[in-house]
Amino acid sequence: MYQIGDRVRCLVDKPENNGHIVCGSTGTVVYCEGNIVFVEWDNYVDGHDCDGHASEWGYGWNVLFSDVELEGDDVQYEFDENAFKSLMGF
Repeated sequence: MYQIGDRVRCLVDKPENNGHIVCGSTGTVVYCEGNIVFVEWDNYVDGHDCDGHASEWGYGWNVLFSDVELEGDDVQYEFDENAFKSLMGF
């Protein structure tokens, strides 16, 4: 699903109990194994070095594939117009 070098965005707060990573945090995939993706996050997350795959200690943290999504202009999001109108009071 993900490849080394992919840019990803976190979809959840505190994945795998890391309070430094929140929804919207971004990073780069440095390794994948099973349903786990090893990410070197853009900001220090008090993590590790992803078993030597990340370039700096403390920036690496492993998350489930389902906890992240690809980041970029080509990402498509679902939009429910009726739900939006309901929220806006239309």
